[in-house]
Amino acid sequence: MDPEFLTLECLVISREKLSGFSSPLLVQCGDGFGAKKRRDIVLKFTNKIFSRELGRTAEFVAHAIAVSLGVKIPRCCGVSVSNDVLSVARDSDVFRSRLGESGLHWGSEYLLGSTVYRSGVVTDSDFMGRELVRIWAFDLLIQNFDRQADNPNLLFSGGELYVIDHERAFRKVFSPEADISFHWQHALVSDIDINIFTSECFRGFVNEFASKWSVIKKWILDNIPVQWNGADSGLGEIVKYLDSVAADPDSFLKMAEENGFIC
Repeated sequence: MDPEFLTLECLVISREKLSGFSSPLLVQCGDGFGAKKRRDIVLKFTNKIFSRELGRTAEFVAHAIAVSLGVKIPRCCGVSVSNDVLSVARDSDVFRSRLGESGLHWGSEYLLGSTVYRSGVVTDSDFMGRELVRIWAFDLLIQNFDRQADNPNLLFSGGELYVIDHERAFRKVFSPEADISFHWQHALVSDIDINIFTSECFRGFVNEFASKWSVIKKWILDNIPVQWNGADSGLGEIVKYLDSVAADPDSFLKMAEENGFIC
C-alpha cells in the first residue's frame, strides 16, 4: 500500500485534553480521505510534540515506512488550524495556551471504538505473534523505544493492531548515547509463543524495508510539507541513517542479534 498525505482544515475542537505526552486534541476537519463529511482527527500541536520539529518529522517518516510495509497505522494528515477556531474552544486554557499556534500541525485519523492492546485480548495467536514481531522490527528500525508495557501505543480495532505515537523515534540518530534496550514485547506477549516467528518475521521485515526504501524515500521527500522541511526538521539526518540500513541490512540484523532482538 502506498502512503497518502492530505492537508485538512480544522473546523472545530471536539474534545480537549486527550491523554498523551503531547496533549493531543480531538478535532473535526473538513473533507478528506475521499469522503464528503467531517472527519475526527487526533491533533498534535507542534510545540507540544516531543522535540517539536524533530518529533513531527519522526511521525511523518515512521508513518510512511509503516504504510509501505503493511504495519497498520491510522492515516495521517496535516491539519491547518486558525486562531478563529482556537478562540472559540470550550476550554479557555486551550485558547490561552495555543492562540498564536495557527499553522499546519500533525494529525492522524481517530479510530472510533478502538481499545488499547493488552496481552490476551486476541484469539488468533499465530496471526498476533507475527504482527507483534513485525512491530518489534519496525520499532527497532525507527529507534522507537517509547513503546512500554504500561503505555504500549498499540490500538486494537477491527481485529487489527494499529501502532500510534512515534514522535520519539530516531532518538539514536540525534543522541547516539541513547539506550537501545526496550522490553515491551515480553510484557505484551506473555500468552503468545513468538519465538517460532521471531527470526523469520524480523529478518523478512528488514529485508523488505531494504528493497523498498528508495521508493519510500522518494515519497517522503516529495510529500513532506514545505513548512515541515526546514533547517530544524532533522529530515536529512534521518534519511541518512535509513540509507545506511537499506544499503547494509545484514549489519543491522547483526546488531539486532547481538542485542538480543532476534532469537
